[in-house]
Amino acid sequence: MPVDSSPSLASKLIPLVGSLILTGIATYLLCTPPRLPTLTWTNLIVLTIAYVLLAAALHAGSTWLICRIFREQLEARPLPLIFGLWFSVAWLPLLTLLSKEQSIYAAAVPPLIAACAILFLSHKHRCPAHDAALSRHERGDAARTHPYPPRAATPELFRTEGSPAFFSKLYPAFLSSIALQGGIATLFTGHTIYAGLLIAASLIFPLWNLPRRTTPRSLKPKHALALSTLIVLIITAVPLMPFLRYHRISSGFSAFLHLPYANIVPNMPQIAQHQYAHGKGYSGFILFLPLKPHQRTIPHPPTDTPTPSTHHTEPKLIPFDGVYWYYKHPDTRPGRDAQHVHGEATKVDIHSTDYLPLAMEAHQFLGAPINTNSLHAIRVALRNADDRPGQISIELDLKNSASNLTESLGRVVLPSSTPRNIPLNRPAIDETLTFNLPRSLRDTAFDEIVVQIIPARERSLGGSHVAVQTFELLP
Repeated sequence: MPVDSSPSLASKLIPLVGSLILTGIATYLLCTPPRLPTLTWTNLIVLTIAYVLLAAALHAGSTWLICRIFREQLEARPLPLIFGLWFSVAWLPLLTLLSKEQSIYAAAVPPLIAACAILFLSHKHRCPAHDAALSRHERGDAARTHPYPPRAATPELFRTEGSPAFFSKLYPAFLSSIALQGGIATLFTGHTIYAGLLIAASLIFPLWNLPRRTTPRSLKPKHALALSTLIVLIITAVPLMPFLRYHRISSGFSAFLHLPYANIVPNMPQIAQHQYAHGKGYSGFILFLPLKPHQRTIPHPPTDTPTPSTHHTEPKLIPFDGVYWYYKHPDTRPGRDAQHVHGEATKVDIHSTDYLPLAMEAHQFLGAPINTNSLHAIRVALRNADDRPGQISIELDLKNSASNLTESLGRVVLPSSTPRNIPLNRPAIDETLTFNLPRSLRDTAFDEIVVQIIPARERSLGGSHVAVQTFELLP
């Protein structure tokens, strides 16, 4: 009597779950996308192969370790499982890269992993990778033991099922539908990984009950294994293409993957496109605000000699009507060839022409010096219209133009920039930050307020969409 030698479901499920967990954790820690678009085609190919080989080594080691630990409970041997489960685990580098790049396509990888795993687990016969792991002698024995394929079951013309069987199929279908709708709804909130897991859960029941037909294989097992690995390599290379040093290719793939990083999409403002096309760039930009009809709240002194004002009995509100500086490190300010543009800081897109970080500062000139003895804090109102992930820090400096001295009141992280997943097209958020004056700054005069807008390192090549609204001097 023929005996089915394929491993049981538990013998395949335990190594699969263990390998996904162990390989996934290690891959997430070791696979990281580049910070700057500096890759050549050779670097991209080498990096892709290295990440996939790393996942293969981790998968092989974790599967062997699990089979070694549970050798008395598992019926399958490690080598067939390593090959059979590889196509499910091979997508982990792709998932890691897309999730770290905050791409919306990261939601498609968990369903892909689930589909490959379910098709392998539900297959009642050996998969191509399982056959590839068998020796010639074992295949010969299997052929002699099973000279004829099993006869397909004859379909019945009529069948009646009881209510328990009907409800046992209705509940999984209902739960699958709920999981699919929940995954689609979660995707719109910006939580791509959670959305992908829900969509993957919705595929378990339909794929498990998918009818299969016994058709002759057109590829040999080893050829099918090589082809599947090649497909994994090609698709895993796609998230690395936005980091190519070739601007047109990198920007195109960045737009295709919807990557939010400012350093991945170095699109220049239209006024700088001509210079950028010829390999040149400006030393910086000075952004002037549109004219606003408002009255200066701090008047100029009545005499020709400016004297520090020391008597403030109530908070003074200063609407911001200064300028924004954009320049590249290691410069300390825009040069003489800096371009003067007009617009709102929350709407303009200004990026570095190379791989040097871009500095952004807001300068408010007061006209008359103010003594710090009359103040205990300065409150800054800002508007954050940036929907790209990455923290934005705000540093407040007080400057005296006569002595050219600058004193810092500290640096604070903008709360609206801290969420890891920011919804696309998030409306602008108004926030207020308070900077206390330390005792060391007593009896100090300043006539200029400088707000440094400092983004995280991974997005330091582009100006932030943050605008200063008002300053409030608190006595």
